[in-house]
Amino acid sequence: MRAAIVPPGRWDHPNAMLDWIGGQFQQFINGLGDVLLSEGVRDFVVQRPEGAIIMLSLLVVPLLDGLGLLPRLPGLVIGNLRRARRDVETRQSLLRLRQDSGSRFAVVLAPIERDPDDELKLLIDHALSENVDEFIFNRSIEVQRPELQLEGPEAALGAREIADSADADLLIWGKGGRGRGLWRIYFLTKRARENKEPVQEIRLIPPDENIEARRLAAGVAYIFARLALPCAEEPDRYLPEKLAPVLDALDRLLADPPNGLGEGFERLLREDAARIALSLGERNDDADALRRASRLRVRLLAEINREEDPLGWALARSALGRVHLAIGARESDVRRLDAAIEAFGEAAEILRDEGYDAQRAETFLQLGHAHRERARLDDESVHLTRAAKAFRKALKISPDLEPRFADTARRGLASALHGLAELSGDEGALEQAIDVYRQAASDRARQIDPAGWSQAQHDLGLALAALGARTQDHSKLDEAVAAFRAALQERTREKTPLAWADTMNQLGHAFFNIGKNDPKAEAIEAAIWAYEEALSERTREQSPYEWAQTQNNLGNAYHAIGERDADEKALKKAVLCYQHALEELPREAHPYEWAGTQNNLGNALHVLGERSNRGVEALEMALKAHRAALTVRTKERARVDWAATRNNMGLVLTTLGARLRDPGRLQDAMDAYRDALGVFRLAGAVRYAVMAERNLERARELLHDSQDAAAE
Repeated sequence: MRAAIVPPGRWDHPNAMLDWIGGQFQQFINGLGDVLLSEGVRDFVVQRPEGAIIMLSLLVVPLLDGLGLLPRLPGLVIGNLRRARRDVETRQSLLRLRQDSGSRFAVVLAPIERDPDDELKLLIDHALSENVDEFIFNRSIEVQRPELQLEGPEAALGAREIADSADADLLIWGKGGRGRGLWRIYFLTKRARENKEPVQEIRLIPPDENIEARRLAAGVAYIFARLALPCAEEPDRYLPEKLAPVLDALDRLLADPPNGLGEGFERLLREDAARIALSLGERNDDADALRRASRLRVRLLAEINREEDPLGWALARSALGRVHLAIGARESDVRRLDAAIEAFGEAAEILRDEGYDAQRAETFLQLGHAHRERARLDDESVHLTRAAKAFRKALKISPDLEPRFADTARRGLASALHGLAELSGDEGALEQAIDVYRQAASDRARQIDPAGWSQAQHDLGLALAALGARTQDHSKLDEAVAAFRAALQERTREKTPLAWADTMNQLGHAFFNIGKNDPKAEAIEAAIWAYEEALSERTREQSPYEWAQTQNNLGNAYHAIGERDADEKALKKAVLCYQHALEELPREAHPYEWAGTQNNLGNALHVLGERSNRGVEALEMALKAHRAALTVRTKERARVDWAATRNNMGLVLTTLGARLRDPGRLQDAMDAYRDALGVFRLAGAVRYAVMAERNLERARELLHDSQDAAAE
């Protein structure tokens, strides 16, 4: 039942009736307006205008005619219909953008104010259509141009609502300038919305000619893409094959940088290019990318005055140190590593001021890595001690920084302690390293950083395997196998095939050491299985360096079987594996790895020579391999490795001297052992020193026996 509009029973004054009629009419008009402006009616009006006109005629026209308002109707209706159509089209445009699926880059471009000749609009169009795809991994770009009213940065709230409704990667609006005044582009990225960051603004000096306009469009495109995707800020999050085209595009921009974007834009390009080049160089083993990073960092540092901007200089110095570290580690370049150590030390000195704890802690972290790499070349305890000290400082400075950083520093500290334990033979130091690795491999660490946790498990496996091999403790080797298998829970073949192969390679090492300690076990056969699994991803074509490393390890396993079973066929397989490895380890590119494999080849040939009827030939080949190793493993550059190879050469000379009854060879063997013993003692490598002493004593006894036999 409908409610009736009932007037009062009486009128208090003569105009009361007119007031009541006027009020009722106003309520009617307001209600009618609410109905006509409702979202459903507006959609109906736009989609079925003929039906709307009929309804309007039947309901409203007689009333307005009676009130004398009919002549004003057409203008009101047409204006409202236009606004309604525009609103509906805008909503539909934004809805289509949201519903679009796939790897598209969605852009909402609002009208540009004060741009009568569409110059700024054309520049933005050119940036989106011709340039931005280079920096967003060639994702398809979809641009919607709804009729929105956004004015200046103060439109931020409305801009966020519009961008959210379209799920847009980028919302752009802007304002031209009077005469040749500055142009302003305002934009809001999806990442900025998620992080609740403010609207971004680009101020442009209008270009004078088309060529400059094209360069300016390329610069604007990069700014859009840089803030939409963090590939320049966090390049390690992106696959190298996606980053390489971005770096090439940045190089083109730097070759002909645009005017009109301010003095800092070119420096921004160099910073980003240096960061991406370093990431590519480290992850792709790309020497060219590392050289590009080095050139860029040298120039960036030269542009900063140390006295005027000490913080900026320290950060730039540290960034250059990162490049020196990457090149030095890749090329086993002592000079580069020393330059990195110097750079990090200078930067840390400046960053001692309060407020720079995060930067200082990061610098000490990198300093620790540099000393760790330096120790790898010299095997000197001094660099490992300094590495441990640097990692401890990083942890002490930043106890409240993000857990991911602390776990990285713990892994570095444990690695340094592990290296010290290897040199000194101190099992207590190795246990200490294992304790630190366990902290970095906690369940909490896995939740925060699964990749870092798997690395810690991997490194824990290395330390446990070393302790198990040293103490012949089967339980530690079993724990190492368990740690490697834990690492493989996150390092899956599907997600990270090369990291998976790396851990499979180390799992092979653990099995290898179990097999050496327990000849009856089939662990060495398991090691061969693990190495061959690793080679299924570490292919010669895709990863020649890693393939060569695993071939070297496979050679060690066959070498062990050959010694264990007196299996000449296995020894020949070992020799073949080492020779294959040397084919992909050129001395110029990987001198230390080449020398290590030559050393292993010499060891296998030595055993083969002991077992074979043609033993002298194999033994002479073994001497040749050891001598080759010593051309790189010099006493000046890598004295502990030099001593190890001299010791191995002594073994070959001892065998030759005994077989040929040659006192000269035995004397040469004793000289080799003495060389090795002196270095081992000086370096604090106690375990190796004991081994060299034992070998020296055996050679001395053989020489005496030979001399006695000659006297008789």
